[in-house]
Amino acid sequence: MVFTDPKAAGIPVGVGTYHWDGAAGTWFWVDPANDLIFVGMVQLLSEKSPALQATTQTLMANAISQPGHQAPTTS
Repeated sequence: MVFTDPKAAGIPVGVGTYHWDGAAGTWFWVDPANDLIFVGMVQLLSEKSPALQATTQTLMANAISQPGHQAPTTS
């Protein structure tokens, strides 16, 4: 899935972010607008698994929006 309008989707990621959720607790997303790649892996097969993708996206969005955060620079 690629997010062209993350605000409308209610997802705290940048425009152009794409992600994937695996069946046994693996997930990733790439957020080119924020120069961010995230890979999460747990071993969990459950019908009631937690919303790990949404939780980690929210935690990361909160972390990078804190005062004093500086985006990485390129040489």
